[in-house]
This record gives sequence, structure tokens and C-alpha cells, in this order.
Amino acid sequence: MRLLSRDQIVRNCMTIRKAGKKMDELIHQTGVSVIAHAEKHGDTTLIDRLFSVMPKSSRAKALKTWIEDFGPVSWDEDLDRFKLDKEKKARVNEAAKIPFWEYTQESKPLSPLDLEKRLKLLFKQANKVVNQGSEEVKSKSNIPQDLLKKIENILA
Repeated sequence: MRLLSRDQIVRNCMTIRKAGKKMDELIHQTGVSVIAHAEKHGDTTLIDRLFSVMPKSSRAKALKTWIEDFGPVSWDEDLDRFKLDKEKKARVNEAAKIPFWEYTQESKPLSPLDLEKRLKLLFKQANKVVNQGSEEVKSKSNIPQDLLKKIENILA
């Protein structure tokens, strides 16, 4: 891969912004339309098609949640596609008002966890509350002594 010059990076960023805005609008319009189509014709193939062509850098899981929440469909894990859900009605007007990328929050990726370190810290904090906390703090805390003893044994 060839690295870009500063000027090319700036030009690319402008292009990405413009293309991204157009892509967002295109996906939203298409998404609302496939929900309406599924409701009117009982056909999920266009929903499946939209979902399958989403760019790798897009938030496909957010689109899936949005389609399930606003469309007359549910995701079929076994078939790996959408299926009509007779219990649900399409909410096309509501879907039109909120694009899928604003409907859900992106979750933070998992980070490494040092369980022993976290347990030691938690144990230390719990002991501090038990031994030094005011009566009010103790009464609002849920620190069962048997659980504290089990954690102590685990850490020993």
C-alpha cells in the first residue's frame, strides 16, 4: 500500500465526507423502502439483499436491529436471513424519521481484562466499606460476608 501525501489525505477526507453523506442517505431511503415493501408484499428478499450488500465498514448490526424494530420481520439465525413476523407491523413513518446509525449506540470493543487484579481491587474496596464505612454506607452496600470469604479464599 502506498502512503498518501498530506494534500491527498485532505482531498480523500473531503471525498469520504461527501460520499459518506450520500451513502447514508441512500441506505436510509432504501432501508425505509424495503420495510414498506415487506409490509405490502410479504416479501423479505429485498431486505435480505440490502443487508447483504452493506459495505464492510458500515454498521450492519445497527441496520439489522433497526430493520427488526421497524419492519414486519425478525432475524432467523438458522437461515441467516430475515423472515416475516406475523406479530409485527411495519412502522414506516417512524423508520423514516430516524436513520439506523442514530437509532443504536455503537458498543465499545472489549479490552483486555486482568481478572485477578480486578478481584483484588474489588476485595480491597469491599473490605474498606465493611471495616471503615459509615453505618449509612454499610446499610446501602450489599457485601455478604460468606461471599467476601469466598473471594478471599480464591485470592489466597
